[in-house]
Amino acid sequence: MRVFIIGATGYIGGVFAERLLSNGHQVVGTARTPEAAEKLRKAGVKPYEGTLDQASGLLPAVSEADAIIYAAYRYDNEKEAENEIKTRRTHISEILEVMTGLGKTFVLTSGTGVLGDTGDRIYEENTPLLPSSAPVTLARRALEQEVLSAAKKGVRSIVLRPPVVYGRGGSLLIPNQLLDYALRSGMSIYIEGTEENKWSTVHIDDLADLFMKAIDQAQPGSLWHTSSESGITTRSIAEAISRVAGLNGKTTSITAEEAKELFGRWASFWALNNQSSAQKAMDVLHWRPTRPSMLADIEHGSYAIRCMPGART
Repeated sequence: MRVFIIGATGYIGGVFAERLLSNGHQVVGTARTPEAAEKLRKAGVKPYEGTLDQASGLLPAVSEADAIIYAAYRYDNEKEAENEIKTRRTHISEILEVMTGLGKTFVLTSGTGVLGDTGDRIYEENTPLLPSSAPVTLARRALEQEVLSAAKKGVRSIVLRPPVVYGRGGSLLIPNQLLDYALRSGMSIYIEGTEENKWSTVHIDDLADLFMKAIDQAQPGSLWHTSSESGITTRSIAEAISRVAGLNGKTTSITAEEAKELFGRWASFWALNNQSSAQKAMDVLHWRPTRPSMLADIEHGSYAIRCMPGART
């Protein structure tokens, strides 16, 4: 199978590409720069020059592929999100339109940020979403619905909603940037008042396992949560980071404003509860996550390696 990955140089897209290659598929991936293209070549991926900023430029690669994987993120600009809501067209509308009636697979890697603050509840795929006024949240929800609705037009569309993704010493804010900050500043931090907030997580390799199962088995128009563990508190994350960074479990609270200065738009996500259940994937796709938990990986696995003497840069 020939697979085109939008976002192949990213944390998740790169592991998806690796897994597809190991299963004998041909992989083409977007590259913004010559450096990114060389990175893909070294990984065995054929680079394709193009970005989501000009989706029409991606259409030749879409037409040549059997499956298209979206593993990027396009909502750094709130005005762009507002424009998508206003026009009722997303940055992938053109891609889905040219796929109409062809039966090709399109996988959207979304995220549980679309759920908002889940409180003490662990959301399933059919749990009603709370109202939101946040343009980025609304635009991402609309993106999901557009992909799911494409199944009615002959696209084998699938949406994956990962929670916090960790493993291989990577991730976005949690725990990667928080650990980096602790190593730089000597403080393991959390936003005041959020220490009992609860999270769901998934190891990047368990997520890749589920991705492959979805590629092989998922029905058109299906939505899948991908969490392997829930109930992890913000406090426990901060304490694990503190211990592995040599701070003896000591943590420090900061204000929401300070968090925004440090981490930008990701600070608002870090202030939430965000829990989801992947029981559907376990029951229907027979997915069985096997990798170490996030807290174990922080203290004794891929993140701990970064804290060893001589590993810091």
